[in-house]
Order: sequence, then C-alpha cells, then structure tokens
Amino acid sequence: MDDFNRRRMLKALTLVLCSSLLPSCSIFTGRDSHCENYKFDHLSKPDQDILKLTPVIDMHAHFFNATDLLAVEYIMGPVLNDFLGSKFKFTRVLLTRVANGIFGVLESKRKFINAGAELKWLSSNNACAPDIEYREVSAEFFDVVQQENRNKSLSFNKTQPSMSFVDLLNASANELSGGFQPHEKQKYKSNARIEFNANTVLNAVNSNSVYEQKTGITKGFRTFATCPSDPGFFSRIFGFVGRVLVRRSTNIQAYYDRYTKKPLYEGAGFRHVMNVGCDFDFFLGTNCKTPSSSIADQIKVNEKLHEHTNGYAIPVLGVNPWKAAHDDGYCALIEAALCRGIYRGVKLYPSIGYSVTGDFRSGVKNYQCGGKGVTEKIISTGINKIFDIVEHYKGYVTSHTTHSKGGQPGSEKLASSKHWAKILMQRKGMRINFGHMGDTGGKIGSHWREGFLDLMLKYENVYADFGYHEYANYQTLKSDLEVFKRYGQELFDKITYGSDWYMISKDKGANAYLCNSVSNFRRAVAEGIINKTQYKAMMYDNAARFLMLKS
Repeated sequence: MDDFNRRRMLKALTLVLCSSLLPSCSIFTGRDSHCENYKFDHLSKPDQDILKLTPVIDMHAHFFNATDLLAVEYIMGPVLNDFLGSKFKFTRVLLTRVANGIFGVLESKRKFINAGAELKWLSSNNACAPDIEYREVSAEFFDVVQQENRNKSLSFNKTQPSMSFVDLLNASANELSGGFQPHEKQKYKSNARIEFNANTVLNAVNSNSVYEQKTGITKGFRTFATCPSDPGFFSRIFGFVGRVLVRRSTNIQAYYDRYTKKPLYEGAGFRHVMNVGCDFDFFLGTNCKTPSSSIADQIKVNEKLHEHTNGYAIPVLGVNPWKAAHDDGYCALIEAALCRGIYRGVKLYPSIGYSVTGDFRSGVKNYQCGGKGVTEKIISTGINKIFDIVEHYKGYVTSHTTHSKGGQPGSEKLASSKHWAKILMQRKGMRINFGHMGDTGGKIGSHWREGFLDLMLKYENVYADFGYHEYANYQTLKSDLEVFKRYGQELFDKITYGSDWYMISKDKGANAYLCNSVSNFRRAVAEGIINKTQYKAMMYDNAARFLMLKS
C-alpha cells in the first residue's frame, strides 16, 4: 500500500475510533468507582464580594507519574540543567541517587501504577486514599535507598555508592548553605543533622502542615493571610518523589483536597484544572526507550479522571513533533482524543530540543530511533501535522516558553517568541496559550517576555498563564502588574492563573503558591494597582473564555 492510501486508511480508522470511544462506550466500561471525593459546594455560592469568594481556574498543572515519562532520564537531563548546571557536586550526586531510588521502586514495587493498570483500578476500586498511598511510597523509597547495594542491578547509575544516602544528604545541605543565588546566602543552612527515614517522603508530600502568618496595613486596608512556609529544597525533592510514584488519581485527589475542599485562603479555591501531559521521547536520547505507560493508555486514564472529577479536571495532551512526523498512528491518537472532546488541547515543550519552525538543538542531530533521525523538515512536518489536527477540532496549543527544560545549554532559545511570530503569520486564528508567560524570574520588561506579550496583543486567540511565577514576592507582582498596565486593558483580558503544580520547586513551594498569589493580588487591588474585575478576570474569566467553558 502506498503512503497516500495508507494515510487515507488511517484517517478512516480515526473516524471510526472517534465514534466508538465516546464516553458511553468501551473505555468507560466496568463498575463505576466510588473514588469521587471532590467537593465544589463552596465554589457554587453567589459572588457577593469578588475578593471574598473567587473561583479559580488553574491553566497549568501536572498529575503524571514516573510511568508516563522517562523520569530518571528527565531528572538527570533537564532537571539537573535547570537547577544546578555544573555546580554543587554533592547535590548532583544526591539527585542521581534519588533517580536511582525512583527507578528501583518503580521496577520492584510499583509497576501497578502504569496507566493501563490504573484504568482498571479506577473502574473497580471503592475509594481513593492519598494518605495511605503516599505512606506506602515513602516506606518503599526508604527501603530501596537503604538497600542500594543489593539493588544495584536496578540502578540507573550502577557505580558503587561512595557514601551513605543520609551522609550525602547532609553534604548537599552544607553545599547549598550558600544558596543558589548570592542573595540566598545561608538560606538552606541548618545546624541540625538532616535525618532520612521511612516517613521522609510522606512528610514532604504533606509539608503544608507548617504555616506562617502575614499581616500588613496598606492605604487603610488591613491584609491578613495564613500561608504555608517554605518547606525547604529537600522537602520539595522528596515531595516530587512521592508524587511520581503514586497513581495519577491520588495526585488529583490530593490537589482537590488541598485547594478546593479546604481552600487555603478565604474562599479562593479551584474549579477547573488543566491536567497537562508531556512527551519527551527521542529528545532525551534514550535509543528508542519509551515509558511503561503508552500514550494510548495515558489518554484513556486521563479521560476517566475527567469523568471522575465531574469534568473539572481537563486533560491536555503532551505531544511530540518527531513522532508525529514518523508515525501516522500517533497522529491518529491525537486526532481521536480531540475528536471526543474531553481533551481540549495539546502541549509542546520546544526547549527540550526543537522549535515550532523546525530548528533543533545540535545535541540531537545524531539521535536515531528505528533508523530514523531528525532534520528541520521532519520537525516542521510533525509540527504542521499537529497544528492541522488542533485547528480542525477547534482545540488549542499550550507551549512551554521559559528559559528552562533545556536539553542542553542554549537549547532554551528554541522556545523563543520569534518562532511563534512566524507560525502566527500563517495561522492567525490558532488558539495558543504561552505557558509561564515567557519567563518566571521577575525580569521586568525583559526582551524575552516582551515578545510573547506583543503577540498576545496582536492576535485575538493568544493568551498566557503565569504558572511558576515569583508572585509570593509582592514587589515582583506589583512590578509585573505595572508593566502589564502599560500594555493596556486588553492584556489583562489575556492573562490567566497557573500553578505548575506539582512541579514547583522554588520560593515557598507548591503548597503556598495559591495562597500567596491570592493574598498579593488582593493587596494589589487594595492599593489600586488593579481593580476587582481585572483580578477576577485573571483568576477565572479569561481562562473560562479561552477554554470555551459553558458555565
């Protein structure tokens, strides 16, 4: 069969797939689970005062686990490049050992968290129990790390450990006592020796138990907030371990328990959350290695989670242009997912190794998988296939746009707005969300961010979320808002809230992100920097309009 007819057949099969996999059909068969503890009552009350009761839409969150991506390679590549570079010798070794532990637990104890297994579990289990699962993972991770010599055959890095994990942990703490940046000096220094035990991961996952109070008076308006305090670098690392080794439903349940059933700050809680996936295969240079959860199974389980949350958790499909160029079956999966309507859009990660115009980082030019390599034409072909599908089904594209997730130094440039400017000249009506709004570091008026803001004003359907921003710092938020005001009201109609949960690993961490954001945005209203309508628009209305939600 020639290539043209093969494509026609796949297209036909896709349409059959769309009709056969509607929510009433095969993927949702089996007894309904009672794992539906998500509460929304407090968000359904009338908004008598916008500042006292504001529903929030989180446009940028992640609930994947270590079977959905190559977690070890991800930690040893982009994560190390993002946070440490070539610095901090002991901390780099520590993260290697953490990756070993994740790999060991996944291989020896928790194979059942892959997407196919979770789909069956969701159709037959009686309850979700996040506390129990996190406790189990904590003990399992401790056991694997303590017996690293015995489990050496499971290790990603099979070198003989040179020091105990707890000694390495404390050596890293001492190394980090100078901080990541000059102004952070002594931030991580502790006189007490850090211990590592069976509850370390559990305590990290539940680190919101420590709170701090904020008070202040500004222009006659008294502000008060009770927000979680900084859990520390190691708590965030171990929190990440806990999240990637449990079921996705457990992470979503924990998210809604924390931010909706028990809102952190005076009624501000989440209504909808974007469940953002990722697909980094090939660009991590793993010689055709793929995650244990297939893309097809990931799609099915996240559609089921959408159903479990009464439609409040909306999945976003992480896509890979290299695969799209080479595999029509992969494109058929994307098309079928958008056709069914539960998935509203797709997510791209250009800085992992490619641009939306076809450029790619030098480090991948020699990668091969199945005898297939990479060229600019291949990347462009894959990108255009994805965009054609998205536009046909009136979906949207969200894209990583910060100086992070670089597969190698310099590859972050591939996420630049200049590439999107070229795309939008050809696809003026495409709906795009710039994840992280260009940058997250408070680089006010930076050339990098300005490029994205300019595109938001120029094109009607281009928005951005501020996930991972340093808005726990009021002065950073205030300065940003002043910049946005110079662009005019139209920009305030394009900016949305995003958390990057559970990926946040700086400032005060994920647990404090909503609390600090709401507290500081309300202070900005009190000081006249923005008005109530602009505040509500950024927290809810803009996202609802972009997602075309019915209510």
